[in-house]
Amino acid sequence: MRRPASQVATDDEALKFMLSESFQAWQIFLHPTQRRLVERGYSGPARVGGGPGTGKTIVALHRVTHLARQLPPGAGKPILLTTFNRNLAADLRTRLLALGGEEALARVEVVNIDRLAAQVVAENGERAPQRKIDDSQMPQLWRKFLADEIGDSVWDADFLAAEWEQVILGQALASRAACFKDRRPPRGRNITRPEREQVWDLAERFARWLAAQGLITWRQVAVRAAALAGPRYQHVVVDEAQDLSAAHWRMLRAMVSAGPDDMFLAGDTHQRIYDNRVTLGSLGINIRGRSSRLTLSYRTTRQILAAALEIMSGEAYDDLDGGQEDLDGYRSLLRGAAPRFHGAATWAQERELIAGQLADWGTPTDGSVAICVPTRELAIEVVAHLQAAGIEPVEIGPDGPKRPDGVRSSPNTTYSLPQGEPTGRTRSSIRFEDARRSAGCEPPGLTFRFDPVPMIDDILVQDPVVRPGSSRPPPSLVSSSAPAPLTAPKGTVS
Repeated sequence: MRRPASQVATDDEALKFMLSESFQAWQIFLHPTQRRLVERGYSGPARVGGGPGTGKTIVALHRVTHLARQLPPGAGKPILLTTFNRNLAADLRTRLLALGGEEALARVEVVNIDRLAAQVVAENGERAPQRKIDDSQMPQLWRKFLADEIGDSVWDADFLAAEWEQVILGQALASRAACFKDRRPPRGRNITRPEREQVWDLAERFARWLAAQGLITWRQVAVRAAALAGPRYQHVVVDEAQDLSAAHWRMLRAMVSAGPDDMFLAGDTHQRIYDNRVTLGSLGINIRGRSSRLTLSYRTTRQILAAALEIMSGEAYDDLDGGQEDLDGYRSLLRGAAPRFHGAATWAQERELIAGQLADWGTPTDGSVAICVPTRELAIEVVAHLQAAGIEPVEIGPDGPKRPDGVRSSPNTTYSLPQGEPTGRTRSSIRFEDARRSAGCEPPGLTFRFDPVPMIDDILVQDPVVRPGSSRPPPSLVSSSAPAPLTAPKGTVS
C-alpha cells in the first residue's frame, strides 16, 4: 500500500519520498541526519533528547535493532526496550517487529517499566498485595486515611500525597535517615526537620494502612524492585525517559553492568506527564558528554510547533542531569494548517463544541480523529454525550484502541494514544483537550495539573497526511477549554 499525496508540504527530499510510501514505512522512518546517533559506539550511558516530532522514539527503535544485529548468535533476550506504560510498549513491539523482524524481536524484551518491576518483585519471592492501584488515586486515599485514622490534621492531603509520591517514593527513600540525608527536590515550600519527622511518620502509617487493605501502589512496587534487581541484560534502551522515577532508574541501573553501550535513553522533559524529576548522575547513570539533542522536527508541522513553543515560552525544564534545557533552535520540515483554540463557558458547552466539530468534519469514523481529556471520568462523559448524538466512540485503553476504526476517545494523557495509526490509514485531524484551569469547573473531588505541551507536541501529527479525495481538513489541532481557554498563540484563534 502506498501513501497518497499529502496535504502537508516539505522541501526535504528524504521526507518527500517517505510521504509517498506506506504508513508502516513512515512509522519507522529514520531521517538520514540521525543515523550516526544510532550506529555510534558509546563508552557509557547515552541520552538523546529533542522537541516535538524530532524522532526520538524512532532513534531508540533503530538503536535497538542495531544492537540486536551486533549480538553473537544465541538464544535469550539480552536487550531490554522499556517505556512508561503498556500502550507505548505494545506500540514499540509492533514497530520493532516491522523494523527488525522476528529475528530482532527474539533478542529483545519489550515491556513497560511497571510490569518489569512487578516481575522482579515476583521472581524474588516477595509477597506483595494483589491489588495494585494507580498513583493518581493517592490524594483521595490520603484524604480517607487522614479522616479515618488521624482525625483533625494540620497537613493537607494533597500536599502529603505529593510528598509521598515525589519525595519519599519518588526519590526511593528507604529509611528515616535517608529522608533527612537526601536533598529534597524543590516543591514550592520548604519544611523543617520536625515537619519532616511528622511527614515520615504519617507516610509509614499510610503504607501500613494500605497494606492492611491489601493495596500497594505502583511506585511502591518500583521501590521494592529497585532494592531486589540484579544484572540480567547487556543493553537497556528506554523510550519516554522523562517520566521514569528514581526507583525505576535504580532498578534499571542494577539490571545492566556499567560499560560501553549499556544504556540508551530517549526522552524530552518538555513532554513530561508525571512529576518525576531526577538527576541521573546521582543514580549511577552518568550521561555527561554523551547527550545529544535533536532539533529537526519532521513529524509535526511548523504551525503546530510554533504554537507549542509560544505556549511554552518562559518555562524552565531540566535535562535529567541537574541542568536546564530549552527549545531554542527547533525547526520543522513540514508545513500545514494552524491549530485552532475554542473557549466554552461550561463543561456542558464544551461537550457540545466537541460534537459540533466532529459534525463539521463529517464525523469520520476511520480512526483519524482522537478526543483527549485529562481524566477517565471526563472521558466517560464525552463518550455518553457522543453516543446520545449517534456517534459511537472507541476507547483507547492501556493496550491501545479496542478496534481500528471509530472516533478515538482517550482519558488522562496522550500516553494513551498509540504513536501511529495501527490500520495503515492516516490521521489527519487531532484533537480536543479539556484545558480547564479553574477548580470551579472540575468535577467534585477531582484535581489535576493541565500541561498543554505534551498534548500539542507528543503525537499531534504522527502521520500528517490524508488520502486523496478526502473531505477532511489538513493536519490540525483543535483545543477546547472551559471556562477559560488556553492563551492561544497569535493568529491561531478561530
